[in-house]
Amino acid sequence: MRDRHTVEALDRYVAKARALVDASGIETPPVCPELLAKLIGVKRIVVRDNLGASGQLRRDNGDLIVELDSNEPIERRNFTCCHELAHTFALDETSQKFRDLLSAPSCSRYAREEYLCDRAAAEMLMPEKFFRQAAIGLEPSTASVVHLARQFQSSVKATIVRIGQIAVWPAVFLVWRFSPRPGSAHKLRIMWSVRPEGSRCFVPRNAPANPNSGMHATFVSSRPTIEVESLDLGALRGRYLVESSRFGEYVISVVHHPNLRRSH
Repeated sequence: MRDRHTVEALDRYVAKARALVDASGIETPPVCPELLAKLIGVKRIVVRDNLGASGQLRRDNGDLIVELDSNEPIERRNFTCCHELAHTFALDETSQKFRDLLSAPSCSRYAREEYLCDRAAAEMLMPEKFFRQAAIGLEPSTASVVHLARQFQSSVKATIVRIGQIAVWPAVFLVWRFSPRPGSAHKLRIMWSVRPEGSRCFVPRNAPANPNSGMHATFVSSRPTIEVESLDLGALRGRYLVESSRFGEYVISVVHHPNLRRSH
């Protein structure tokens, strides 16, 4: 996905997102998606029941409107709203055509646009000029993640991803869930992970947690743990200080990795 054309498009999308936040006059978080919507020409934001998707951008009598699913928590709706606003960056002003997200075909073109809109949404909701300063002042921990999520009114997931995008902490996030795998039993497995962008630290999906580990104990007891763990997870091999906390059906582990360095 990170070919030259995508990198160039990413720079344009992020630059537009930054310019939009700058134009809003917002000086401290949280960012107001409704204000950004007005600046970009979206007439209404509507929260609907049973939308069938997290959100969509469409035309109504010539006006652009954003529709959001009422079943999503407010933090998720905030990110989704910014994501839908980013779709306006791709509008063809000459044809005035617009694609309906709910019926869009699955192809690389739209997958690429979704990726670009996610990155632009992160810059809108968690602007780097605010987010970096806020994160630098905190110790890497799940408590700090929750603090940032509340400060920016974003979800824990989006906040973790943003920390990785800005590469502000020397830490790797592991997100575990108790799940099966074909030919194997239910185990606590890695669903996804986040490393500082630019670093080389591959972590395989579906790798199981050691039943004697702190993350497994956190899943069972719902109590946070801080342990020095022996990890053998792709590039994460060795002993690391690992903090784990449970969030619903997920366990999030912060692997403190002071040797991580951004590659150029």
